[in-house]
Amino acid sequence: MVSADDRNSPDGRDGSGAQDELLVTFDDASTTTVRLFRAERPDAPVVLFLPAMGVRASYYEVLADVLVEEGVHVALADHRGHGGSSVRASRRNTWGYADLLERELPGITDAVRSAFGAEEIVLAGHSLGGQLALLYAATAPHGIARAAVIGTGTAWHRTVSGREAVGRWFGVRLTGVVAGLWGYLPQWFPFAGREARHVIHDWVREGRTGRYDLARTETDYEAALAKTTVPTLFLGFERDPLVPPAGLRHIADKVTAAPVTLRELSLAQLRLKEPSHYHWARRPQAVADALTEWMAQP
Repeated sequence: MVSADDRNSPDGRDGSGAQDELLVTFDDASTTTVRLFRAERPDAPVVLFLPAMGVRASYYEVLADVLVEEGVHVALADHRGHGGSSVRASRRNTWGYADLLERELPGITDAVRSAFGAEEIVLAGHSLGGQLALLYAATAPHGIARAAVIGTGTAWHRTVSGREAVGRWFGVRLTGVVAGLWGYLPQWFPFAGREARHVIHDWVREGRTGRYDLARTETDYEAALAKTTVPTLFLGFERDPLVPPAGLRHIADKVTAAPVTLRELSLAQLRLKEPSHYHWARRPQAVADALTEWMAQP
């Protein structure tokens, strides 16, 4: 669950810290704005970062600033329907994971690589953004050197037990029912904000089965995950209320042919007094350090 405050940037900014912007146009004439943060070295590595469900990319500006200080170029891209995207979810206007992966991300990644003059980039994301980074890296024909999956895990109730499993089983199905009745997930529902019906349906299907059997596509993403050779970082947070360790490991175990790094950051490292799925982005130094250390490995 994310509050209205969490869906805004941590310090009240809405993209003003970006040094440059890209306008990316898709095949249906919709557009999105990608914010660019440039490091001092022109040949610095490039990270394209994707946000959590219902969260604006501007929420991660502090992370982008810290990574720039550590010598990394950063691009922040909103998901379709949020922030700099020209469309919004409605009963008539819907899209799913496959639309994000197969319509939008190819154009966004190409634009980012061109803007920084990079042959390859690191694709990273938080929560839903981490799922998309993982799935896209497994299917992209070129251009993705590594994938970083941050605070991301399955919604499948079988990775937890007891009351938590019951709550997750019920919550996943209720979210799907509400999105089906309204034609989209409405803003008043206490999960993720306004979201497209088919994004929710894909999320619910994974939460019910533990598998990425996406609608509106012919791509077998489960098979792609088993075959991918893209090195991947799975970064979890101590006592994350939405992503327990077993939930993170469940998706990490799908990657069997690529080098995989699993790491958990403690509350002390995150400088948090209470566990949170989101608030690390207000103090992202530990995440930035973990990401850059992993990127520096051969």
